[in-house]
Amino acid sequence: MAKKTFGFRLKSARENKKLSKSALGKNINVGIKNVMRWENDEVAPSIYAVINLAKALDVSIDHLAGLEKRSDSHPLLGLLAMKLDKLSVDQKKALKTILNAF
Repeated sequence: MAKKTFGFRLKSARENKKLSKSALGKNINVGIKNVMRWENDEVAPSIYAVINLAKALDVSIDHLAGLEKRSDSHPLLGLLAMKLDKLSVDQKKALKTILNAF
């Protein structure tokens, strides 16, 4: 399988949020050309831009950078990990309580 690049992960996260390149750019105060270059892996964004991208797309910086640990044992585990990142602290505590009951 081909290695997924920053641009691939950025584009996937943007599409998951149903944002256009223009809308994402406006959200983080950059031009559409910047977003296009990042998605095409022509240039790398600054760390400041990566932080803003992660916030705007509701993903972790580790996800965008391809650093999060994923288990290949089952495809649902990766999806679960992504969804867990989006839970609030209280939601995570509640889920942990429920899972511990089993």
